[in-house]
Amino acid sequence: NNPAGVFYEASAGELYVADSKNGLIGIYDSEATPLYAFGREPLLVEPRDVAAAPDGTIFVLDSADNAVHVFNYRGEPRGVLAFEYPALDDVPAGAARVTAMALDAQGRWFVADSDRPQVLAYEEDLTFRFAIRPQRAGARFEMISDVAVSATGLIAVTDLTATPVQVFDAEGRFLAGFGKRDIGVENFTSCNACGFDQDG
Repeated sequence: NNPAGVFYEASAGELYVADSKNGLIGIYDSEATPLYAFGREPLLVEPRDVAAAPDGTIFVLDSADNAVHVFNYRGEPRGVLAFEYPALDDVPAGAARVTAMALDAQGRWFVADSDRPQVLAYEEDLTFRFAIRPQRAGARFEMISDVAVSATGLIAVTDLTATPVQVFDAEGRFLAGFGKRDIGVENFTSCNACGFDQDG
């Protein structure tokens, strides 16, 4: 009922689906056979996105609290991740309320912060790396809807009201942006999600 996010875990050959209106995470094998599901209140209210690590840890972004919840392979809760950041330019130190998330091949995190239009980058252990903010040359964020990372470290960010697709290098430097919120085949009326294929 309104699946909002999917994730393919290649080493296990499993597809994870965030079923937002049923409050469930469904897991399927490579033949689309259902393996199991978990969630519902009080574990999950409205899962928006899901990712899994090769060790079986499952990460779920819940729109109800804008937080990333951690589960083991059996769907048992293991806590909530805290994406804290230092003072940045005119922004005091704080913790992100997450509206989008991505993991790169090294297990590093990229999250969109709903309190401010910024993308925050973290090491696997959640050590803060850098922020991509509108003040950086070329970047323009208003309402970030998704974040994706390629195998080579390119970072793509989609925005519902600013430039729909913006691409950054592995250190957060702006490379390109395209489209506008308008009709026409080169544009987007509501750019909700993005991703990279194996060729980038």
